[in-house]
Amino acid sequence: MCQDASRDPLPNPSRQVLRDWRVRLGWRPSGGVAGIIPIESRGASRPRMRQATKQHLSPKELGKAVGVSESTLKRWADEGEIRVYRTAGGHRRIDLSEAVRFIRKTGMPVREPRLLGLSALDGPFDPVNYPADAAKLMRAALEEGDTSRFRAMLVSTYLAGRSVAEVCDGPIAEAMHAIGEFWQHRNDGILIEHRATDTCIAALNQLRSLLVRPDPGAPRAIGGAFSNDPYLVPSLMAATVLSSEGWDATNLGPETPVDVLVGAVEQLDVRLVWLSVSVERKSVHLHEDLNDLADRLQHRSDVSIAVGGRVLPQPLKIRRPNLQEVRSMTELVAFTRGLRAKA
Repeated sequence: MCQDASRDPLPNPSRQVLRDWRVRLGWRPSGGVAGIIPIESRGASRPRMRQATKQHLSPKELGKAVGVSESTLKRWADEGEIRVYRTAGGHRRIDLSEAVRFIRKTGMPVREPRLLGLSALDGPFDPVNYPADAAKLMRAALEEGDTSRFRAMLVSTYLAGRSVAEVCDGPIAEAMHAIGEFWQHRNDGILIEHRATDTCIAALNQLRSLLVRPDPGAPRAIGGAFSNDPYLVPSLMAATVLSSEGWDATNLGPETPVDVLVGAVEQLDVRLVWLSVSVERKSVHLHEDLNDLADRLQHRSDVSIAVGGRVLPQPLKIRRPNLQEVRSMTELVAFTRGLRAKA
């Protein structure tokens, strides 16, 4: 059904579904604009993990963490190499996300991770000597349910300069796909898969907390998976990747009705909608949902839809001007960079 730009883009039935979904999501007004509590921030059943609580550092703390003097850090700040702000008392402080950005840019070794609030990284960490079998180690941590080790490997992989998209397309996707097959030949396969999912969600959330916060005017993106698709990790990976690219990304998670996606676009002035497809379904039903969403958003020429996932039909037999097929997180990055370049 095609929407006319002069008509109400969100008819009454859609508004009711959106209101019902707000209750389910814990959506609450914030400053006069509807705000969403992302699914990865809600109280889902996942491991209780000690998160990085240190949100800012003094030049002395960061200097000690990377093995340089406080005066050197201050000089770098004066030269604009690292961004600082001053407290009410005039003291310099560095956001944790800025410290992480600086370490990634310079490739400096981390002598004392605990000073960065990253106590899960035991001992010094040097990107130059990063283990070649990192993917194998990450998979082993997931299989064994070793949350601290997996989190440490994920964060250290990022600190070593790998992009979030690279990590998601590589170690995480490979490990989760392999673990997802365990149920067919192991009695504990479902246990391992569910435990690995919880571990992965918690680790990705911590990684997102280390990313530089989007600028106030950053473009907004929302996404999730259609109804009857219960998988959590793929959409969270997309949200984390987009956050790393400077988008203000909100993950609506699995089983998100088309009505909710359309309503969120209107409420939040969104420029991008992403969709993950992780459950095999008849192509006709997937195409119906995609056509429905594309039709109802076509009055917004500034909104694009990106769809991907491991069971997305190849090729996707639907062509719409506002719909883009992406086959990996790396392709998602390339597509969204193109969108921003056109803006």
